[in-house]
Amino acid sequence: MKIGLIGFGFMGKAFAHSLSSINHYYKKYIPNVEIAGVVTSSFKSSKKIDLKKYNINRAYIDIDHLLENEDIGSIYIATPNTLHHEQLLAAIEANKNILCDKPLAINPEESKRIIKSQRPNMIYQMMFEYRNFPAIREIKYLIENKKIGDLINFKASYLHGSYLDIERPMSWRLEEGGGSVSDLAPHIIDLCNFLVGDITMIKGFKRNIISKRLKNKN
Repeated sequence: MKIGLIGFGFMGKAFAHSLSSINHYYKKYIPNVEIAGVVTSSFKSSKKIDLKKYNINRAYIDIDHLLENEDIGSIYIATPNTLHHEQLLAAIEANKNILCDKPLAINPEESKRIIKSQRPNMIYQMMFEYRNFPAIREIKYLIENKKIGDLINFKASYLHGSYLDIERPMSWRLEEGGGSVSDLAPHIIDLCNFLVGDITMIKGFKRNIISKRLKNKN
């Protein structure tokens, strides 16, 4: 199985590490997983990646060149949220299996366009790793087997306080990526769907607690 990586920030590196574990522990089921290539926002930054360290075959000039490699059957997208829409459509058009970081897109129109473009017999997934945590699996077992009785109410909280840090500088996540809602809400919504059942309606409100942030020096 040859895989191409689009984006190589924190999640790209974490994914590369996870793939190396597959060859050690799951070779019987998924033999010979190989990172055939990686591409980032610029070829200059791609060339800086230690390919040997992460066991990656080569760095590509741009996404089109990566997707043109017919040996690559699957793509992992780990780029900023605003880029997902265009990159997903390109990967779908190239007939690749896709795993994409959440969120799928940053507005309903982009999401609908992506879903409409999907092709049969291909695999399309978003990254919702919490589903596979042992504690979550145990909760699902308890619910499905009615070990705690019938559910009449379900309350979930996502306790992640970094956005409340006034010293946290402005970044693409806050400026163009949808902020904490796009960054964190998909996880809690997915867990509600996974544990309790499909959500039929969502109501919400938003409030800006920190009106001004430091500039990102990077």
